[in-house]
Amino acid sequence: MKKDEIFQRVNISHEEYELLKNAEKKMESTKIYKRIQAFKLMYKKWKYSDIASFLSITRNTISNWVAIYRIGGINLLINLHYKGGKPKLSKEELSELKTEASKGNFTIAKKTKNYIETKYNVKYSLRHVQLLSKKKFNYPLSEQD
Repeated sequence: MKKDEIFQRVNISHEEYELLKNAEKKMESTKIYKRIQAFKLMYKKWKYSDIASFLSITRNTISNWVAIYRIGGINLLINLHYKGGKPKLSKEELSELKTEASKGNFTIAKKTKNYIETKYNVKYSLRHVQLLSKKKFNYPLSEQD
């Protein structure tokens, strides 16, 4: 909510509440499921702060969802349009890493991390390097020797 903006509660109609209940049954995304839960609780006249606390989210998140709802209603609210952040490494670079990993060149995460930093000028934490290796190359790495 912007400074000097008047707070207005969202009023969910009974029809929208029924849409939320039906969407909830088919929902696979946890993020969207939380949105649905929040708006169902708004329908039940819960306070935004209580909803945020109950769902372990911030009031700012609820404000963002309300803004989405005001733009496009329930249908926009229950669709997740976020595609994730842009990867730091290209497909070609990941392919090169996979090739190097298959040669046995990366036995520990530190070696992989240093290789990525030196060759591609990209910085990752050791934990992220382990996750990346597991996801992209099925190559288990330990953090240290």
